[in-house]
Amino acid sequence: MIRPFLFGVTLSYLAIDNILNGPFREFLSTYFDLKEFGTNSREEYLYYLLLFLGIFQIIVSSKEFLKSYKSDEEE
Repeated sequence: MIRPFLFGVTLSYLAIDNILNGPFREFLSTYFDLKEFGTNSREEYLYYLLLFLGIFQIIVSSKEFLKSYKSDEEE
């Protein structure tokens, strides 16, 4: 149950980091020819998709954790 949560956090971090020109994007720009964020629509959609999937995974894993915690509490 912790694994999907960590994947969600990782995906969200990568997406936010690349959207806000963080350190990971600067690292990638040394190896790839990256322009300003938003100039390439495919890149922009990719990072927004990663952000959505990461937040979705965080929400689902949190709900599963709370559901299992409540069922353990009732017993």
